[in-house]
Amino acid sequence: MPRQNSLFIVFGLLLSSSLVGAEAVHARSIVGSDSNAEEEDKADRQKSEKADDAKSKAKEEADAKKAAEKAEKERKQEEARLKAEQEAKEAALKKEAEKAKQEQEAIMRERRKQREKRDNLLAQSKERRNYVREFSGHKALITVTPGSEGKNKVVEVTFQVHKLSSDSATLGKAKVLKKLASATATVGPKKRRRGKGETYKLHRISRAGTYGFHYTPTMAGVHQVEVNLTDGDGSAFSFELPLYVGVWPPPDFPQEEEAYQNATQGQGRNRRIMSLD
Repeated sequence: MPRQNSLFIVFGLLLSSSLVGAEAVHARSIVGSDSNAEEEDKADRQKSEKADDAKSKAKEEADAKKAAEKAEKERKQEEARLKAEQEAKEAALKKEAEKAKQEQEAIMRERRKQREKRDNLLAQSKERRNYVREFSGHKALITVTPGSEGKNKVVEVTFQVHKLSSDSATLGKAKVLKKLASATATVGPKKRRRGKGETYKLHRISRAGTYGFHYTPTMAGVHQVEVNLTDGDGSAFSFELPLYVGVWPPPDFPQEEEAYQNATQGQGRNRRIMSLD
């Protein structure tokens, strides 16, 4: 019996020890589970933070890339705009230069044309000078032949007198005075005193009302012709013109030619003659 009790006691001690060990193991297991959970939570938080950081970094990189692309696009647009402006400016300058060139060429062509016209008229003027004089409602068309001659050479001066219409100053409606009551011409060096010189009594030399005379200058220089007329009604009028003896080109060229053309052919820009200056 005592032996049996001893066995029960030993068995009881072993069972108690076993239960205590199991509880300890269970306690340790619970403690270990809490620690793992915290570590897992921490790991999850770190993982989440890393994911957020990566996401934020990716967004920043995407925004930076987008901003860079926008800036590059704007730079290219600005570059294209400046290039287009420069090209437009160059095109405008080129067009303006071309226009100026064409205008200058047109001016030069016109000047050449006028110069040719002037040279032709100047050559013609050596053969004949034309003058027009207006006075007291009349116009006289005068011709000096030759237009350029030296001293001791015969010069012929002829003219017609036209009475202008009351409503027009042009020759279109004018009437030629075919017969004058009297006509004289006084000729001499221009520096002479008025009325001093050779005086010629003029006669009609054609039925068309042309009057004239011949004059032989003995001195070179400018001679003055003063013509005095009286019409059939007794009205008196006069006009003057120069004779250039050994003087060329004449100083009144081309003004006198322009005046004559305007009187006989009508006024117009195309009748303008380039000056010798």
